[in-house]
Amino acid sequence: MDFEIKKFDDFTMSSWNDLLSEMDGPIHTCNWNNLNYFSAYEKMANYSRAVFYENKLVALFPFAKNYSEEKINFSFGNNLIFAPVFSHSINTSIRKKIYVYFFKLIKEQFDLKKLQLKIQVSPIYFDNNKANLLSKNQFELIEFSKSYIVHNTLILDLGKNEDLLLSNMSKYHRRNILRASKIKKLEFNVVNFKKKDEVKKKFHEFRKYHKISAGRVTRPIKTWE
Repeated sequence: MDFEIKKFDDFTMSSWNDLLSEMDGPIHTCNWNNLNYFSAYEKMANYSRAVFYENKLVALFPFAKNYSEEKINFSFGNNLIFAPVFSHSINTSIRKKIYVYFFKLIKEQFDLKKLQLKIQVSPIYFDNNKANLLSKNQFELIEFSKSYIVHNTLILDLGKNEDLLLSNMSKYHRRNILRASKIKKLEFNVVNFKKKDEVKKKFHEFRKYHKISAGRVTRPIKTWE
């Protein structure tokens, strides 16, 4: 099978995210904002790719190389790469051929005999743009991985009674929530900003207080985009 590869940098934010509408899997970890955020850090290179077959998109591979270590390390800075997503229309056999093709390409590019990959998969699985909690296709990457991690995701049903929600939390989280609830004059306001200038202004304020709280700049400006 003859596949065609396009680089992440060949796309704009909107054009890359438009590709996700054709994909199934943990697409939330493959969106432009997420990949751009993690690859914005120093010595991080984004090698994410879109894979096409017969001029049709078949897969998106989020992939990065961490140059902060002497030994080759493929990760987004969290020592992990995210699992790829695939077109609704392809079957398991073609998926495997795409895996073999892409990982062979990486080995040739970096002159490697063997890949040492640590892959994170989310239990949130998008099927025809609808989010589900599924284990579908979660373990097909095991044969290509040195380490394979299913990322834990906590989803709370806010329709339940507050006491019940608190009772199901750890002592640490319960204590911090109760402690915060005793702060006098503590108010939360949810505001819907419709103008980009208002959003930028609030994010600027948030960055300022984040720096004051931490005592230093903790992340590149690009990660706030």
